[in-house]
Amino acid sequence: MNETLGNINGTSWQTVFIFCWFGSMSLIIAILNTAICTLLWTQKRLHNISNLFFVNLAVADILVGFVAIPWKMLYFGVSPVPQWLTAVVTAVDYVLSLSFLSICALTYDRYQAILHPLTYCIKMGVTKVCKVLFLVWILPGMNFLKLIWMLSPEISFQPLNGTFNAFLFSFLLTATGGVVFAYVRISCAATMQENRVRKLNVHASRNQRLKFSKAIRSCLGVTICFACCWLPRGTYLIARSSQFSTSYEEYDLITFGLMSLSPVLNPIIYSIFNRDIRRTLEVLWNRCQEKSRLQNQKFGSSHASSSRTVNTITRSEHIELSRNANL
Repeated sequence: MNETLGNINGTSWQTVFIFCWFGSMSLIIAILNTAICTLLWTQKRLHNISNLFFVNLAVADILVGFVAIPWKMLYFGVSPVPQWLTAVVTAVDYVLSLSFLSICALTYDRYQAILHPLTYCIKMGVTKVCKVLFLVWILPGMNFLKLIWMLSPEISFQPLNGTFNAFLFSFLLTATGGVVFAYVRISCAATMQENRVRKLNVHASRNQRLKFSKAIRSCLGVTICFACCWLPRGTYLIARSSQFSTSYEEYDLITFGLMSLSPVLNPIIYSIFNRDIRRTLEVLWNRCQEKSRLQNQKFGSSHASSSRTVNTITRSEHIELSRNANL
């Protein structure tokens, strides 16, 4: 969801801030999403169909950190911009679209799992999941259509680019509406279930009420985070296609910075709300603490043993010296 822009003639501190911000985002994205992929790959209890969507999202976010953000840093810092760097924008658009559609696919999977738990295994079989992931990786390929008119001197770039950005914004808005609708349905289902439990059992347990409240809060948090990260960039796309938006470079960096937060927050939010991943992390943390405790005890016992040995040797030497003195 990016486009070619001119560089900003800002001050030195602005340049340092932009490079530090984007550089740190790229590093954090790589660390967090690589950790999620490693966790899902090494822990057998997490090997299921549903977690394929988490792996797909993590891979897409890693590509954002390695392709999209470094491209933006180079495009901001290099002047004049070379032609090959301008053409790379199509790959950047592909990666960002892939990350966005991966969030939509994961939302679809959560929607089926929560609203249709009894038929989830039938609706989300291996074949269905492969088809969904195939579409997620194929549909962003439409961004490479830009290369046709970017590399063709006979075709005017600006009119087609504006129309294409308007099309991408419409698609982004539609998909965002679908994600929001899915989380609203999930929240409504959790609220109805909570009311049903209260009617059947006036003295419903506190854990049940907390469970439903947490489901509602989680849906609200994911929706707000999703909208705050992606909608500003969508509005910028449609603004760029108009004639009056000729000096919006600062807004470009702001919206791109907000969008770069999404790959950082994705592994955190979805891992917290995924019960299996959360429990696995708790088990690994407890194991690490237990291992550290055992090592400390072993070190303490070995240190005490060595101290007793030294004291025994010291007493033996003292007795021997006393005997020699008496002789």
